[in-house]
Amino acid sequence: MRRLAGFVAPAVAALLAGCGGDRLGSGAGFTGEWDSGIAWGTVVPGPPVLLRIHRRRGKVEVYEGKFELREEGPARSRETAEFYLSVFCLGVNSQGLDQVSFRRSHTERRREEIYANGKRSVDRSLRDDIVNLGGNFDVVAGLRSYAFDDQGRCAYRADERRFAIPHLIQYDSIHYLFPMLPKREAAPGESWSYELPLAVPTTLVGMSGLAPTGFMGRFTGRLREVAVRGGRRTAVVDYEMFGEFDSNGAEFRSRFPEDFRNRQRLYHKVELKGTCDLDVDAGRIVAKTEAARVTLTSEAVVVEGTRARNAVTTIQAHTRMTLNWLPPGTRLKTGAVVPD
Repeated sequence: MRRLAGFVAPAVAALLAGCGGDRLGSGAGFTGEWDSGIAWGTVVPGPPVLLRIHRRRGKVEVYEGKFELREEGPARSRETAEFYLSVFCLGVNSQGLDQVSFRRSHTERRREEIYANGKRSVDRSLRDDIVNLGGNFDVVAGLRSYAFDDQGRCAYRADERRFAIPHLIQYDSIHYLFPMLPKREAAPGESWSYELPLAVPTTLVGMSGLAPTGFMGRFTGRLREVAVRGGRRTAVVDYEMFGEFDSNGAEFRSRFPEDFRNRQRLYHKVELKGTCDLDVDAGRIVAKTEAARVTLTSEAVVVEGTRARNAVTTIQAHTRMTLNWLPPGTRLKTGAVVPD
């Protein structure tokens, strides 16, 4: 299982550092504006259209992708990668949802890490793996598959405590969840919103599972225009997503014992902005660009001799992904040909 560039371990280490002291203050929070580098264009008026994704059982769509990661914290990471993404539709489940599996095969990759002690490491290994979006998968034909509807919404379940089992925010996983499309026809300029459960993988003392740190992200989409390109209708969809978690917040504090809240605090923020081109007639995403920012902060009361102080660790990861659909017959760098 990959994580988002190693930010989990330092955050957990800072989290577990608390060993007593006074209640944490309420000044912890998020500041600063974020420029995703993705601009939404001007709305072009036109008639409403129904936006859907049509998958064919047993078929695969192949995309050429690029990925960039920049992480700042006690350690720093930089990564650039190129890959092929194969999106398999393995069938339809009992709820009528498509069973979808994502295989990522790197063709180029360079990752540099600079640790807190100043040491550096460079990794150029190429990987071929199945994308992990969290625990809501079924194994179909030996592959981890996730249930999606034709609006591009990934289904999720609840655990025995009735918490939604969230999609994990690790490495590039967030980039496989969007866009989500409107329930009904939409005209250019119209927008729509959904909520979906998210979580950053975190291990908490005395707790198991991810439910205590789960939170809801809010997705908002907007149809910019429907253009005719090469005789086909192409919908341009802009979208963004925002989610925030605070273990001391009113919505979440009841999940944690008072002793934990007195000593420790976690607060996370997830932001994403993107735009995509959708072939309206084929029901296929043909291109998309997304940028995300994930901010993780852990605060703990640390006792040094007879004095207590708040130790704060913040890790911020920026990621960017572009995908472009490759039509059947395209010859890949590997020598393989995209099947029909």
